[in-house]
Amino acid sequence: MPHLICYDITGDSLRTKMGRKILEFGLDRINKSVYLGSIVTIQHGV
Repeated sequence: MPHLICYDITGDSLRTKMGRKILEFGLDRINKSVYLGSIVTIQHGV
């Protein structure tokens, strides 16, 4: 199921961290603060 995530964060540092984390979950950036896609599970240490 596709997810649409959009946000309005004024702090550059937090906005950058959020964007990177969302990309790690497999979504595609379609605008500066808008992402679309299916969320994939991240497995650490596998």
